[in-house]
Amino acid sequence: MVDVGLRDPKPRSLWRRAVPLGSTALLVMLLSGTALGFPSESKTAGVGVVPAAAGAPSAPSPSPDTEGAAQTPEEQRNSAAVREAFQRWEGGGSFYDILTDDAVWTITGSSPIAGTYTSRQQFLDEAIEPLSERLSVFVKPTVRGLWVDGDTVFAQWDGHGVAKDGQPYDNTYSWILHMKDGRVTSAVAFFESSVVTDLWERVPGSN
Repeated sequence: MVDVGLRDPKPRSLWRRAVPLGSTALLVMLLSGTALGFPSESKTAGVGVVPAAAGAPSAPSPSPDTEGAAQTPEEQRNSAAVREAFQRWEGGGSFYDILTDDAVWTITGSSPIAGTYTSRQQFLDEAIEPLSERLSVFVKPTVRGLWVDGDTVFAQWDGHGVAKDGQPYDNTYSWILHMKDGRVTSAVAFFESSVVTDLWERVPGSN
């Protein structure tokens, strides 16, 4: 399962050439999903075709002049840490072990779990657990790509699970992960809110 669906996170200078990643300007461009030639994509990873998450930033396309761009040691550590977390998840473990205890996780959109969680435990208790209890087969990821710029990793992946009513749960996710010492300290997550809302309406939780 090593590197299944993962591209080498090379186009670092594509982002940096336009504007520093941490600036408000680039964040606006990421949220728009149209700047820097970011393509809009559809989900085609063998679990049915669904639109990419509404409002989510699409992954940057490699540019001919950035294909060979070297990563800094920090970028290598960060991309490796996220790659290993996804591989752990694919193998039956938890991705979220990579979060610091005080990690801030923001879920965009209008789903029942949208909002900002100010600790790893709050996020697990109030977002992941309510999702998990509605599924008979929890979400497994197929990673489309990872891209890195300094202390920030951009991940795009498809998730597939099965709800307790037997219907498939398919969604496409885009995550912006801010890293420190190989751990995620904050994140912004984008996905199709209507898919989660529909699951909540069909399948009751324990509460």
